[in-house]
Parts: sequence; C-alpha cells; structure tokens
Amino acid sequence: MHPVAVLTLALAAARHGPGPVRLAALAREAGVDAFARIHAELGGKEQARIQRSAESMARTSVFAVLMGSADYPPRLLSARAAPAFLFCRGAVELLSLPGLAICGSGAASASGVAAARACATAAADLGLCTIAGPAPGVGLASHLASLRAGGQTVLVAAEGIGRFRLPRGQLSDAWDPARTLVVSPFPPKQRASAATETGQHTVILGMGRALLVIEPRETGTTLATGMRASAAGRPVLAIPSAGTPRGIAMLLRRGAIPIHTPDELTSTLDTLPEEQPQPRRHPLLII
Repeated sequence: MHPVAVLTLALAAARHGPGPVRLAALAREAGVDAFARIHAELGGKEQARIQRSAESMARTSVFAVLMGSADYPPRLLSARAAPAFLFCRGAVELLSLPGLAICGSGAASASGVAAARACATAAADLGLCTIAGPAPGVGLASHLASLRAGGQTVLVAAEGIGRFRLPRGQLSDAWDPARTLVVSPFPPKQRASAATETGQHTVILGMGRALLVIEPRETGTTLATGMRASAAGRPVLAIPSAGTPRGIAMLLRRGAIPIHTPDELTSTLDTLPEEQPQPRRHPLLII
C-alpha cells in the first residue's frame, strides 16, 4: 500500500475511530480492513481533508504503521495494550530489529546517567537498538551513547509526532536519519500528559527484547513500567543504586536480574531466549 494511503487510514482512525482500546481490538480481529472500514464511512469532504493532511505529513517524511500490517513491530504486537497505529519518522527497518528498552528517571543522578550511557554502548556493540523516551537524563543519554557507538536508536515520543521536536544540543548534532526512528502511538496533534506517558512506555516496553530499569523511584512511571514488564513475563534488568534501594528491591523480588557492569549486561543479553516467555497471570499488572 502506498505510504500516503496508509497515512490516510491512520489519520481517519485517529480522528474518527472508536477509541484506542476498541480500535486495537478491531485491528487485531480484522487487520488493516478495520481502518479501511472507518475511512469508508466518512463523507467525501472529510475524506478529502484527511487525504490533504496525509499528503502534507508525507512531505515531512512521516509515515504510519497499522496493526495487522507486515511493518508493525512483532514484539509490540504481543503487548495487550499495543496501539492500533504508529506514526513514525526515520528508518522503518528499526521497527523489527531486536532492541534494549531503557527506562529511567529524568532526574537521574550522575551515576545513573553514566550507567545509561555504558549500557546503551554495550547494547550497540551487540547490535541491539536502544529504545527509550526523549526526556533528559536516562533517555537522552541512552540515545546519544548508542549513536556515538555507531548503533541505532528508537525514540518513542509521549506526544503526537506533529508536536514532537528533537531536543537541541548533542542529540540533534549526533542524529542520523539512517540509524534513528521516532515513533508516536498518538494522533499527530496530541499533547503530552500523564496518560500519554503510560502509552509511551507501553511502546518502549513492548518493542524491547528486555527492559533495563535505572534508578526507579518508589512511585512513578519507571517503577510501574518495570512491574508491568515483570507481570507480562518480559525480561527485566535492574541496576542497583544506593539512591533508589526500595524501588530496586521491589523489582528484584519480582524476578528482575541485577546488572552491575556493562559486561554483566552483555552476558545477560547474550543468554536471553529469542522468544519472549508467556505473560504471568496478574489482575492488575499487565501491559
């Protein structure tokens, strides 16, 4: 299907679909046909308006990926809250490459940021993408370290791709369109919020071969994401830190693997099974 046609279907679903949860359920059942049906029910004027928007987005190198298509990330598809569509800009092949998801506080300590850099570099040396958000601290450091090591990185936005802007500074200087991908699971004009942060972390977690957690606070998205990963049977790796002992202890009790050095990360990733284990049953903690 032509990229503009895919964008048209994604925009139609984003603007006129039944809501994220119901739309994803329909897409799991009917694939791309679910999006085509939504588009077909629109009036001619609205179809033309969406077509113009799709053409405009395509001129800025944005493309869309629909659940049910061959380009949809296979690991993300196994997440129960996987989004029905993704708006992207960059190297589409990164959607299907194995990667290390990294989650950590934007207010991480200097040692936490250094750990993120070291682990992203080790992952790049193994040929794994880094998958993280764009926030300062752990996320920004991870992307930059991966690129400087010659690796590839996937930046998952917490807002619509039409609002996302690459942070200025070292990351924008190191940015290489051939080795990077920006992904947003939201309508293009969606503003960032607490709710979108949850959706952002669903994609980060869902695309990764394993989740590396750095300096989780006792409450907050980082710890919650680690708990969700554990409940879903995803490998969770945790870096012990004197500043966050209770958060780390909670993850370790859930079966997280402690990582003290980049060499430990490398050996652990080398021994992970290629196929993800089945989710554990838990009434509250699911992806």
